[in-house]
Parts: sequence; structure tokens; C-alpha cells
Amino acid sequence: LKEDKATYHRMDKAITTIDDGCRDVICFPLLKLLKVERPRTMITFLFILSSILVFTAFIIGCVVATDLQNDDTDDDGGSGSLQFAAVFSSLVYVILTIIGIVILRKYKTPLSIGVLIGFVFVVANLCLILTAIFGNIADVVDDDDKDAPYEAFATFQFFLFTVYSLFGVTLSVFRNELIEVPTFEEDEKIESEPGYPAAAPPSYE
Repeated sequence: LKEDKATYHRMDKAITTIDDGCRDVICFPLLKLLKVERPRTMITFLFILSSILVFTAFIIGCVVATDLQNDDTDDDGGSGSLQFAAVFSSLVYVILTIIGIVILRKYKTPLSIGVLIGFVFVVANLCLILTAIFGNIADVVDDDDKDAPYEAFATFQFFLFTVYSLFGVTLSVFRNELIEVPTFEEDEKIESEPGYPAAAPPSYE
């Protein structure tokens, strides 16, 4: 038990150190750069910026998928897999945007905020991977007209990676600013609504 407690304290100290470092190195300088005082405002700004980039990346992803579909130079199925990656990643970004809107507007519980933070960091890693893949394709393609969609898609993937990373770090550091725990009055209001199961009477046996 003593070893478990010591391990827990070391992990808690490490998490606190990382949290404080992100707050001092990334979040507070970003607050000064954007000239905002409330962390909620910065989180909203980063989320809106990511939504705009998602809309643009979705259009570019459709263009890239169409270009890959019309490309007959690849005979081993590589174009098909890249086409799927472009379309599926764009749909993942749209799904993340919808989930983010729902959570940040209605369900700001500790669990939902934690799920959103994890989802954002996973998608940020996906953006970085696609940046490397489509950037390499743009370097391989000799025709300047053909590599333009790949360069644009890789560029917007890198922008999304940067914005999602900043959004995830900010959301993680200032999560307590967003989390809303139902009060006792709200719990009583929910329990008094029609259809809510009544509590079982106490048993004295």
C-alpha cells in the first residue's frame, strides 16, 4: 500500500508539473497574444478557428479525393487508400466539431470534457500524420498543377494540427473553468420532473 501511495503521489506531481508548465509556457502567453482576459474566450476563439479550418479542409479533401480518383498512374491501389484517407479524415473533423459544439454548449460534465480533450489530441495526431503523407506526395509529383491540391491539403492539415494542439492544451489546462457540476437545487428539480423514478422506501427489516 505504501508503494502504491508513493507511485500515486509521483504521478500526481508529474501531472501537476506538466499542467503548470503548459499554463505558463503556452496558455498565458497565448492569452496575452490574443489580448483576452477570460480563458473561456480563448477556448471559444480556438474552437471557432478550428471549425473554419475544418470547413476549408473538407472542401480541399473532396478536391484531393476527386483528383486521386482521376489519377490512373497508380496501379497498386495506393490512390484508393489516399482517397479514403482524405475523405474519412474530413468526416472525422466534422464529427469532432459537432461533438465539441454539443459538449461545450450543453454537457460540460467532467466526463464529457475529458472525452473531448482525448478526442482532440487523437485528431491532432491524425492531422500531423496526414501532413507528412500528403506533403511527401506533393514532393514526389513532378507536375505543379497536380501537386497543388496535395500541398494545400497538407498545409491545412498542419494548420489543423497546430490549432487542435493549442485547443487541446488550453482545454486541458482550463478545464475547471468549463466543468459545471449540478447543484443541489438542480438535482431536486430533475428528481421532481414527471417520469423520474421515485426512490425506494427505506427498509427496516
